[in-house]
Amino acid sequence: MQADTTRAPADTVALTAPAEVPFMPPHNGGYMVAAYVVAAAVYLVYAASLILRARAERR
Repeated sequence: MQADTTRAPADTVALTAPAEVPFMPPHNGGYMVAAYVVAAAVYLVYAASLILRARAERR
């Protein structure tokens, strides 16, 4: 399949990407990083609570 190579007039705006441009995923990587940071914080708090509970059991 060939890409459309006809030139658009200078006063028009292209509403779609040319066929040669690969699909770009949405730019939401920051949300993924934030989710991992929140998950890590939850796991650390949970691990700390287990450690504190184990220390209290030994006494």
